[in-house]
Amino acid sequence: MKKTVCKILFTGLLCFLFVLSGCSRSSYLQAKGAQEEQGKTKLSLGSMSHKKARSEVKEAPKGQTIFVQVAGQVHHPGVYELQKDSRVFEAIRAAGGLTKKAYDRELNQASVLEDGQKIYVFSVKELKKEQSENQTTSSTTKDGSQTDLVHLNQADKNLLMTLPGIGSSRADAILAYREEHGAFKDTKDLTKVSGIGPSIFEKIKDKIII
Repeated sequence: MKKTVCKILFTGLLCFLFVLSGCSRSSYLQAKGAQEEQGKTKLSLGSMSHKKARSEVKEAPKGQTIFVQVAGQVHHPGVYELQKDSRVFEAIRAAGGLTKKAYDRELNQASVLEDGQKIYVFSVKELKKEQSENQTTSSTTKDGSQTDLVHLNQADKNLLMTLPGIGSSRADAILAYREEHGAFKDTKDLTKVSGIGPSIFEKIKDKIII
């Protein structure tokens, strides 16, 4: 009797262990399957993300770039291709930046560039020379010779002193009059300046312009 009971218990224990082993294997397979599905999902999302990124990176269409020339006081003068709507400072940066001689106070580096535009960066010496040339104008005399006329409303002290009879003090007086009364409206108004009488005016009237 005892042997029969033991046999039944042993058989039941074996069945229990077998069932338990099957459940554990089933749980393991389910977990493994879930992990594989999750990995496939991540791979799929990663692939989609990569394709999306590639689709967003497109080359700039034709007409979206411009060519500008940069010259003067930059390290590498030349023609440069830039994105449309680039600014002057970007063109200067592409040309290696400004040199130590560059005069950039009157250069608007924030302005938008146009295709085919040329940017020239002056040195201080070049700027002074151009300003001096702008203050004079060429005129033909009766005998056909060329002479330079001095602009009373634009000339600086040094240029005024090139006129006959105008020294340092009279040049200062002209500048002071211009500062106080504004631009000359007629060359004859020069006689209103202290120290400049009719005799001096006669000497310079053919050499000045307003």
